[in-house]
Amino acid sequence: MALSYSDRLVALDAWPSTTRSYRYTGAAGAPVLEVLLNFDPSPYAPADARAHLQAVRFGDEIPVWQRNAIADLGRFQLIYFQLNQNYDGLGVPGLNGQAVSMSLVNSLLAAPEQLLTEAAREAILGYVDQVVVYLAARANGASATPPATTKLSMPVDVAGLTQGSDIIRLDLALRFSRQAALVAPALRALQGG
Repeated sequence: MALSYSDRLVALDAWPSTTRSYRYTGAAGAPVLEVLLNFDPSPYAPADARAHLQAVRFGDEIPVWQRNAIADLGRFQLIYFQLNQNYDGLGVPGLNGQAVSMSLVNSLLAAPEQLLTEAAREAILGYVDQVVVYLAARANGASATPPATTKLSMPVDVAGLTQGSDIIRLDLALRFSRQAALVAPALRALQGG
């Protein structure tokens, strides 16, 4: 029986309480792309200004903030297991390496899609780890320190910039792709499948 996954990968846009931004920094002739992942703990940390988070919904036994943490913990656990699957050394015939690759699509480059460096990949996995630990504590009603902002810094090769026109649409995306051999046939043709 073939190993195949039938779940869609969770795109960065669907990560709960996660905002992302990017900017170009660096010296003249040596630009660096910085991508920032920021976690917003406010749905899990009630304050006087957000009294509604202390409320307990009819038929429930825990406050809204804790219910939020439980729901979002489940989502981040799924993200964790999707991104951390590695078949190296497991002896599964025909499978090796990461089940999910991570790449950056940058419209400024002549070859827009490039695999993330191992350091950038580890930074993203570290962010997910920190969020899971934080949400697990909050889901159990314990206090916890929210994850710090995660910064990915990637040098931009000036020689690799696109030369198509004077005006270039600025698009940047983080793409997750599962090895095709691991995807259930029914999902292969679907976007995000």
